[in-house]
Amino acid sequence: MVDIRLLMRKKSELLLKRQKILDEAVLEDRGQTPSENALTRSLMNQVDQLDVEITEAQAEERQRCGISSDQAEIRNALMGRNGEPEAGVTFGSSGGSRFGFLQNELRTGHKSVGEFCQDARWPEMREQRGFSMTLGEEGGFLVPDLLAERILQVTPESSIVRPRCTIIPPDEAHPDAKVGIPCVDSEEGVLGGVQVSWLAEGAEKPEIKKPKLVMLELEPKEVGAHCVVTDKLLRNASAITVFLETTFRQALYSEEDDQCISGDGVGKPLGILNSDAKILVPRNTGMTFKFEDVARMMTVFYYINWTSAVWLINHTVLAQLIEMVDAGSHRVFVGADPSKLLPPSLLGIPCIFSDRNPVLGATGDVMLLDLRFYLLKSGSGPFIKASEHMLFTENKTIIKMWYGCDGSPWLRKPILMKDGVTKRSPFVVLEE
Repeated sequence: MVDIRLLMRKKSELLLKRQKILDEAVLEDRGQTPSENALTRSLMNQVDQLDVEITEAQAEERQRCGISSDQAEIRNALMGRNGEPEAGVTFGSSGGSRFGFLQNELRTGHKSVGEFCQDARWPEMREQRGFSMTLGEEGGFLVPDLLAERILQVTPESSIVRPRCTIIPPDEAHPDAKVGIPCVDSEEGVLGGVQVSWLAEGAEKPEIKKPKLVMLELEPKEVGAHCVVTDKLLRNASAITVFLETTFRQALYSEEDDQCISGDGVGKPLGILNSDAKILVPRNTGMTFKFEDVARMMTVFYYINWTSAVWLINHTVLAQLIEMVDAGSHRVFVGADPSKLLPPSLLGIPCIFSDRNPVLGATGDVMLLDLRFYLLKSGSGPFIKASEHMLFTENKTIIKMWYGCDGSPWLRKPILMKDGVTKRSPFVVLEE
């Protein structure tokens, strides 16, 4: 059986040799010599041959293991260039192979994000490599699909909302167009006004009230991040790749989470805290989080099954949570168990500790959520653009990356239960 990781490591070594030749030519401000051109072609021929062997080995492994091509694609997209999983990646975690972004199927030949940014900055380097790059409608280069996955790789650890919400993928022809998503009027009850009747044989069918459907409109808005790097760092493809993938991923997903939790919906997603779909639970005692608060929040929480429920808790609440006990003086908080890959939990529900919701004592410092009821509409992108104009004399370059998205809770109001009085919601917020 062929060792796929060994093949990928060989490929990585060849690409590093090729990159070293290119870096030397750039640093010395010259073109490649004939011998360097010949060596580069030889290295890339070997890389192409290894690509064929890797593809064949992966197909053989899929057949042997009985996994689908989609499952294999997710696994391969999350593998590093040396054949090992990327840091922070756990196979089987939620998110999907495309993470909600449009699959553009571009194949530019770039082997890393660093190479792509170099060519966005220096056209002469792009011509030297002979790679083509696709311009977006508003400028910037559309990032190839596999490189986009590396930049925007989403895991439950790096992002709160995206790996747990319901994602509406972009339309291939019009990725940024406004879309209307059917939304059952929750004020009509848990079934949205649908009535169910038992019919006797030969009896006339009763008139059934039509369900009330409203349209939730989502239109992707542009969200972008930029950073300044030195031209020297930008010439080092390996170093800039690590820097940009980490920096842009953290910045963009942090901002996305902020708006999905607290956004006002004006030019950005509508956050849970500003939605009428939430239920506010009065706090038992100011500036505290007590077991009585937990009980009341769980009472009004709407769930289909508990496996999708999470507590979103600000870090400043942790000290009180650790000391929390029930009426029998039993501790109710269970810390994480890394040896079993178990997260911290409160009454069996996983806890996410974050600084993306308000601090202790403010409305929203503790939230009980089922984020499957939150919609995230992905748009076009991601795009990358590099400009040296503002900092030309300092030998620095501004790199910008952006993509389109919009988001909103899938409900307009809390859900009315069958008794016609009780209301529950998948978004329960502890009030100030």
